[in-house]
Amino acid sequence: MPGDSKALVRVSLDRNDVFVASVNRDSLRVFRSSAEGKLFMPQAMDAFLAYKGIDGTRHRQELYYGSGFYSQSGRRVRIPSGATEVSVIDFSGKSRSISDF
Repeated sequence: MPGDSKALVRVSLDRNDVFVASVNRDSLRVFRSSAEGKLFMPQAMDAFLAYKGIDGTRHRQELYYGSGFYSQSGRRVRIPSGATEVSVIDFSGKSRSISDF
């Protein structure tokens, strides 16, 4: 982002995300993500999300508790369209498959 950026907000829509960025002494900048997927809301004890991508590569994503100032961000995760073999691993190491994310 060129200039003196101050804040970034992600707005999660149904299929993709919109990013709103503020720049000091300038106008707001708005960007729409081209990556599509479905939002997943993890349970309280979920620690990781694992899935197989459309190209066959395996991905593992940590489910953070907050990602902003004073942990004000939610734990929603966008699972890419075409992902398969989606599973969630909790803090005790137990895994469960999910299909209706």
